[in-house]
Parts: sequence; structure tokens; C-alpha cells
Amino acid sequence: LFNLSSDFSIDATLKGNKTRYANHSDDPNIEPRLIRVNGDSRIGFFAIKDIGQEEELFFDYGYSTEIDNEQLFKPNHAHKFPWMKR
Repeated sequence: LFNLSSDFSIDATLKGNKTRYANHSDDPNIEPRLIRVNGDSRIGFFAIKDIGQEEELFFDYGYSTEIDNEQLFKPNHAHKFPWMKR
């Protein structure tokens, strides 16, 4: 879920593009920004550092420090997929 405000959230589970696969990191390479396009709210992801070809995208989910971190799913960022040829 991506919270737009206290009243509205976006859930890309059923409908969304490839950015729904971007993972959390404390050292992100992209950041989300809420933008308006023809009167509609959109979420854009913008690079905050150089990103290599086929490099995985990460942004800071903004986890609250009050959430029990043991209950959060945190992928192993050290894992390399076959298409990540580093």
C-alpha cells in the first residue's frame, strides 16, 4: 500500500506497473513524489543517485520506528537475480 493521505491509499496488488516491485532500503536510489497530471494525483519515482542498467530499485518506505521490525518483511538485498550481472 502507498498512502496518499490519511484518507486514500493505493494498492498495486491487482493493478499497477513494474514500480510495485521496488523494495525498501535505508539507502534508496529513487524517491516517490506525488504529482498532479490533468487534475489526477499520480506517484512518480525519481532517481536520487545514478542507477545502473538492470539495477534493482529501492526507496525508503518510511517505516515508523514504532512498528515491530521483526514483523516486517525485509528482502535479502544481497541476493542477486540471474539478470543482475555484476
